[in-house]
Amino acid sequence: MRASGPGGQNVNKRSTAVRITHLPTGTSVHVMDERFQHMNIKIAHKRLAAILLQRKVDDLSAKTMSARKLQVGSRARAEKIRTFNFKDDRITDHRLKMSTSHIKGFMEGGPALDSFMEELRYLDLTERLQEIVNNES
Repeated sequence: MRASGPGGQNVNKRSTAVRITHLPTGTSVHVMDERFQHMNIKIAHKRLAAILLQRKVDDLSAKTMSARKLQVGSRARAEKIRTFNFKDDRITDHRLKMSTSHIKGFMEGGPALDSFMEELRYLDLTERLQEIVNNES
């Protein structure tokens, strides 16, 4: 492929420009910076690698941000996690849709806290497995 622009006889007679295409993505790079084709090939490879790496980083960043947004949520009042009703001596976990009494035992790390933690671990495990199944489909 011939280069274009200023350069006189070298540009008109020699094929020094290079176009490299990454077949899986269809991304192509056109380089005609140097007077020698082998140098243009090296530059094109570096530019193509940089473009592909940036795309991969952007994709991973987008996935991470969407996963984080799902975890954090909008922090609206409707997204409450747990309610402590001291008057009725009751704790309600809204994620588990589970209630228990004995706030004092819960705060001291008794069996009520253990049952909540066990249920939360199970819920987390099922959500992770569901995510894996959805990603494979």
